[in-house]
Amino acid sequence: MKKLLLLSILLCTTGGLFSQITVDESMTSQQLIESIFINGSVVDVMNVQSQSGSDFGSTNSIAAFSDASSDFPFSGVMLSTGDASQAPGPNLNTQSNGNWPGDADLEAITGTTNSNDATYLQFDFAAYVNQLNLSFILASEEYNQNFECTFADAFAFILTDINTGISENIALVPGTNTPIAATTIHPEVPGQCPAINETYFGQYNFEPFNVANDAAINFNGQTAEIMVSTELVVGHQYTIKLVIADQGDTAFDSAVFLASESFGFQLDLGMDRMASNNNAPCGNSIETVGIPEDESATYQWFQLNPSTSVYELLNDETNSRLDITASGDYRLEVTASNDNVLMDEIAVEFEGDFGLGTPNDIFIDEGDLDGIAIFDLTINNVVIIDGESPADFSISYYETLQDAEAETNAIAMPTAYQNIVNPQTIYARTTSLVTDCRAISNFIIETDALSVATKEASLFMLFPNPTSDIVNIRLSNPNTTATVAIMDIQGKILREENIQTSQNINIQDLSQGLYFIQVRSENNVSTVRLIKK
Repeated sequence: MKKLLLLSILLCTTGGLFSQITVDESMTSQQLIESIFINGSVVDVMNVQSQSGSDFGSTNSIAAFSDASSDFPFSGVMLSTGDASQAPGPNLNTQSNGNWPGDADLEAITGTTNSNDATYLQFDFAAYVNQLNLSFILASEEYNQNFECTFADAFAFILTDINTGISENIALVPGTNTPIAATTIHPEVPGQCPAINETYFGQYNFEPFNVANDAAINFNGQTAEIMVSTELVVGHQYTIKLVIADQGDTAFDSAVFLASESFGFQLDLGMDRMASNNNAPCGNSIETVGIPEDESATYQWFQLNPSTSVYELLNDETNSRLDITASGDYRLEVTASNDNVLMDEIAVEFEGDFGLGTPNDIFIDEGDLDGIAIFDLTINNVVIIDGESPADFSISYYETLQDAEAETNAIAMPTAYQNIVNPQTIYARTTSLVTDCRAISNFIIETDALSVATKEASLFMLFPNPTSDIVNIRLSNPNTTATVAIMDIQGKILREENIQTSQNINIQDLSQGLYFIQVRSENNVSTVRLIKK
């Protein structure tokens, strides 16, 4: 899902008569947050707190503002380190107002010391989707082609996960870990400092850059409108503190202008799962998309009908996650407890199954009856890729399924492999070098000793086979004593016992699969396969 981080690169820089913003200081902090900053967004606000100069007998530093017919890009709420009533343009005087305390939280998260004139709005909210956005402009008297090189008033959006107690400053230059300030976003100041993150600088509000008398705000400069986004944990409770303060003194005020209705949740299902994004799922897999569940919200999935271009309801798909097995475009709608609805869409494109063929069992008749031979496992390569280009696949061979799944301990010389039991199961792991899809198949390698013994079974008979519980072993010569061994497919002896004539053996404790029953009597050995159901 695409996100627009820079909403406006440059504000108007040409001369001409413009009106200025207007300020309304009559609203409470609760009203500023609920009626302007959020105003119907899907957020339930709790525990509103604030600090303004007026709390300390100084100037009021929090207010609503309107762009009216000015060239300022939005209306909203402003937080100033000085007098909010002096924020409207034109830019004809330097604001250096205020004399009240700083903020310990701001200093702790930014490393700022000696903060003064701190102004903040703070409130709690609950996350029922996974992303938070807000947009703003930072303005400052420090933007004067001098102080932006060395002086920066402190500014942060402190987001605290109440469930974990972890706090972070999300007022960062987009795509970086750099806090936003006059010193981190500005053009070149000739002879003093080079440009830094200039893309996010808006404009100066004085000559020769612009006509000071036409400025919408009474600050020397401002950033462009910037949107910041951060991930949330669905179901967690959060506190956000929007705070700004002078640093080191009470001179040269700054302000953050918060866009109306810009604070809000966003549902983000993540990047489309497409071959062009190198993240398409394999054709024989299940792709799960969605977000964690919040009990206060309800969920509904839809799928796009390509014939009608309409998203159609997927009946019974009312969980926060969806298991997808077919390519298509899918939409999730999340309804909050206050009936507000958010939605997002994701495209899923399954890569085609690469048509694996079934490898052949390999039998070598050496005639020496020792049960050992040298096998070329790679003769199955052409069978496995089933007519596809060999250059598009990587095939490796393993002695166990666990190794094949973990892609560890591959057979080092598959063209000259000596078996370790007879017969033996070999596992082939095939990887598409085009799509990175993988599959595992298996086959049997076998040499003469077991095939002769299996055919003749001269020492004993075994029945029933397959069986799930009891197998009967009957010796061909009733006057013979023999040792019976039950072995797994790797040749490991699981159980041994002596018998005469016949005996029932309980195999209920064995897992389903292939085993070998070997009977040894004097110098004779016979082995047959046993299938445990």
